[in-house]
Amino acid sequence: MLTYHPALPDSAGKVGGYKLVAEEAHPNPKNHLTVVTDDSGVVQYRYDGDLSVRQTYVYSGGGGLHPLLTCLLQENFIGNRSEAEVAEKLRACSTGLYYLNWTADHGFVSGGYFTRYQLTLNSRGKVVGFSAEARPVKYGELYGVRSYFAVGKIDSPGKKNSVNVYATPENRPATASDPLALACELGWGDCSHPAILPN
Repeated sequence: MLTYHPALPDSAGKVGGYKLVAEEAHPNPKNHLTVVTDDSGVVQYRYDGDLSVRQTYVYSGGGGLHPLLTCLLQENFIGNRSEAEVAEKLRACSTGLYYLNWTADHGFVSGGYFTRYQLTLNSRGKVVGFSAEARPVKYGELYGVRSYFAVGKIDSPGKKNSVNVYATPENRPATASDPLALACELGWGDCSHPAILPN
């Protein structure tokens, strides 16, 4: 059963958002599935019933963005290194990036997304930051409704690296002007926190 819940109209009568809830028509009382999404494009699901833990999950987004950011944010992973050294370390990173087919522009396809990164260099040619984007290969398919944009800063050795991740449900690249993604989309915590590290 699919239920549509429009947001309250504004003063001009325009409905600015919605929520869709999909539930099994004949649920098993022991365990049944509910799927929820809204105009943000985030798809959440949970199992309800006698056997469930009543925890909400998110269809993870961004394909290879999570492992890429995991590698880039490792302490001393890219700080005080050249662009060539970072590219080589990423290809050997233990979070699964080693097995990907990288393109010449620092990109790869994983989980239905094309993901690419770009490094920010200081005047001495050392890496001090990065940006990364993840876009659906086929917009509108499962796992392919949201686009992501990450901006990271690399501090001096021994300090915490940081990153903000932004997202949009529109069929375009995300930018830093878009709302922050949810931490749960990247496996960084629950859905009540934005995708900022450290948070």
